[in-house]
Amino acid sequence: MGASSLTSINIPEGVTSIGSSAFLGATSLTSITIPDSVTSIGNKAFQNATNLTDITIPDTAALGENLFNGLDLSNITIHCAGVLAQCQANIRAAGYDDDTYNMVQAPYSKKQADGSRAYYGANGKLTGFTGKRIYTVEEARQAVEAAGTDTVNFRIRYK
Repeated sequence: MGASSLTSINIPEGVTSIGSSAFLGATSLTSITIPDSVTSIGNKAFQNATNLTDITIPDTAALGENLFNGLDLSNITIHCAGVLAQCQANIRAAGYDDDTYNMVQAPYSKKQADGSRAYYGANGKLTGFTGKRIYTVEEARQAVEAAGTDTVNFRIRYK
C-alpha cells in the first residue's frame, strides 16, 4: 500500500477477514474501522502504518501476531466494538501488554439470531434505537467540518 494518500478506511460490513500485511507500511493511514463481521485479522496487518492513531476493532476478531510492529501504541486509541474485556484479551493474546495501548469502549451493533441488529453504547444496550438517524443539513455540515475529512457518510432525505 505504501505510497497511497488514503487516510481513513471504513471496511464494509460483510468482510470476514483482513489478510496478513494488509496495511503494511500504509504511512498515510490515520484511522481504520473494522466491522463486527470480521472474525480474523492476519499477522502484521498494520505493521509500519506509522501514522495510525485510531482503530476500531470488533471483540470477536482473532488477532494475528505483530499487528502493530513499528508503531508507538501509546499514540493509538483502540476502540472496542463489543465487550471491552474480550477486546483486551484478544490484544493480550496477540502479544501486547495492557499498559502499552489505550483502549476505549465504542458504540457498536451486533447482528442478532433473527437477523436484526441490536445497538450498544458504553453503558449497554440502547433500547428504542434503530440505528437510523435523520440529520438536518446543518447537522451534516457541522459533522463534516468537525471530522476535517471526507470520511463522514450520510444518506440525505429531502421532505
